[in-house]
Amino acid sequence: EDIFKKISIVPNEKNHGMIFLLDWSGSMGDCIKETVEQLLNLVWFVKKINIPFSVYAFMNNQSYDYRTKISDEEEKKKLPQSFTAENNQLDVDRQTKLVQLFATKMTKMDMYNSAKYLYAMSHYWGQNRSWNRMQEPDYYAVPSPHNDYYLCSTPLDESLIAMDTIIPMFQNQYKVDKTVFVSLTDGGSNGIS
Repeated sequence: EDIFKKISIVPNEKNHGMIFLLDWSGSMGDCIKETVEQLLNLVWFVKKINIPFSVYAFMNNQSYDYRTKISDEEEKKKLPQSFTAENNQLDVDRQTKLVQLFATKMTKMDMYNSAKYLYAMSHYWGQNRSWNRMQEPDYYAVPSPHNDYYLCSTPLDESLIAMDTIIPMFQNQYKVDKTVFVSLTDGGSNGIS
């Protein structure tokens, strides 16, 4: 609760922004619904008080069509870019992706739809952890998420490295002096080789 008490406010009261990073991995399954509920509370709060914000989910559940063979260079062009260490260089990680779920400039309807779909997916994953889910008082059926949103492993380190690029872009876009970065994760990251 005290995260907002620590924000420095200057006279125009609009010089700060917030970036949220949501862990969309299998280890979050037991708490994904509650975490998404908290994230949505934070999103509606910063939207209401007019603080620039952006929300990303990190995941590495990329699906591939292995029936067609394409060159590595062609494949790199098609896939989202993230980072891995190779020969002391940062290179493309072909599975990690950051998905922007919310942003300041979204319309009210887009925000509502994004929140609705995100909540439904979190409910799906949360209820699928329970063997007696139909007996639970808050049970309601939701459709299975698209394959691109299945929970997988945890590319937290790669996502934090990507924030090194995203945070300055955000600060430049919204002309903010202070950026609060919040990562909603269980902290169980994959290793980087």
